[in-house]
Amino acid sequence: LKQRGMLDNTLVVWLTDFGRTPVINSAAGRDHWATASTMMMIGAGTPAGQIVGATDDIGSRPVGKEYYPQDVAASIYTKLGVNLDHYFISPEDGRPLIINEGQPIPELMG
Repeated sequence: LKQRGMLDNTLVVWLTDFGRTPVINSAAGRDHWATASTMMMIGAGTPAGQIVGATDDIGSRPVGKEYYPQDVAASIYTKLGVNLDHYFISPEDGRPLIINEGQPIPELMG
């Protein structure tokens, strides 16, 4: 993408909806662990070569600033040009439908 001049106009996101437990279970495997997970984002002006967020030494809990799925979504939407202040009106009951209540992660915005 970079060689072809397309990286600034393309967003590539790789993420998981959960991590794995920091300890091995009784069946010699690892279970789902929603407390910490991993993602990668490149392109669309995302600053390169950084690590955002951290866990404790065994990968059990976040340390420092915590980010949530809605913050990741807000970051992606912002990079794609979606106005986070926009909302839709439900045709069923006339209530506002908010796109996302998260905040873009500053380190990803560039």
